[in-house]
Amino acid sequence: MGARGVRFPPGHPTLGQVDVHAMRLDPACDGVQQGLDDDVYLHPSEQRVVGLIDGQAVAVASAERARQLRSGYRLRAVDLHDLALLDEL
Repeated sequence: MGARGVRFPPGHPTLGQVDVHAMRLDPACDGVQQGLDDDVYLHPSEQRVVGLIDGQAVAVASAERARQLRSGYRLRAVDLHDLALLDEL
């Protein structure tokens, strides 16, 4: 499965871009996200919160979880930008 099948970044001309990672919910309502190749990422339900995208309620990672997900690899400019935005919350 290519990257396009596991994530896609919808954009808006003035609001910017959102990186969406689709996941299924297991019986405990924890999110299970298929990564590239055989990678699988678990997203515990207690680490998700409700956010808004263009006024629409969506399930998103908590700020703490979003920070955790940006560990274990060399941070890119976009990651540093995202972390700065999280610091403003």
